[in-house]
Amino acid sequence: MTQTETLHYSVEQLVNSDIPLLEELYQLLDQERKAIEALEFETVNRLVEQKMPLINQLSAFEQQRAELAQMGNARNWVTLVKQVQAVSPSVQFNRYHDLRRAVARQNQTNQMLAASTQQRVATLYALLNGQSNTPLTYDQQGRTQPEPAAQSSRL
Repeated sequence: MTQTETLHYSVEQLVNSDIPLLEELYQLLDQERKAIEALEFETVNRLVEQKMPLINQLSAFEQQRAELAQMGNARNWVTLVKQVQAVSPSVQFNRYHDLRRAVARQNQTNQMLAASTQQRVATLYALLNGQSNTPLTYDQQGRTQPEPAAQSSRL
């Protein structure tokens, strides 16, 4: 086998080993999104725990990806995969790129949802504790005064 053939074979092997990990990660991210939307925090925690081994496995090959990219005189791993794909097209390469993009999109969506949910929960918590900027209320003398919503029912 020539050095180029060895490189192509190594790239294909790594792509093929990443695909099942990316598929499983995408499924977990999708479940995570649904759990965040439903405010099922225990489920979110369980899913985060399930994602970690997959992320660790994908990260474990990062050094190998960098070395292969360097061997192939490519700027980075994705560039190398595209170069190999141009020479020997494969459905697996297309699936790999699609999964990488889908996982990145889903992760970004989940991060935005989690941030939004965190803000809503914090606001709700502040309201329940009477620590929000509620509209002014009137005392018995008719003067306006800021009063937490939870206490305004006494009037």
